[in-house]
Amino acid sequence: MIIDWAQPAQQVYNLIRGTDPRPGATTEIDGQPFKVFDSRLLPAQEGKAPGEIVEVTPEGMLVAANGGAILIRGIQPRGFPKMAPQEALELLNLRPGTKLG
Repeated sequence: MIIDWAQPAQQVYNLIRGTDPRPGATTEIDGQPFKVFDSRLLPAQEGKAPGEIVEVTPEGMLVAANGGAILIRGIQPRGFPKMAPQEALELLNLRPGTKLG
């Protein structure tokens, strides 16, 4: 199931939660797909576009969504094991301002 970050944050959260662990919700960065696991719904991030990475911390990757934000705590790039977003910083070039999807 592909994540549409323009959907309401509650719908994005429900998609991730409802497909974890299988079949899994997916998104991409620069054409590189990855699955998303273990998320939390948080309040909106002012001035951020849906799908924009707000920050990557040891707690997870915060991504803006329509009317809210999603904290992603687990990702799985194609061909790699499941990992924390912090572990995949270099692999997927995760940085604030990057747009997913």
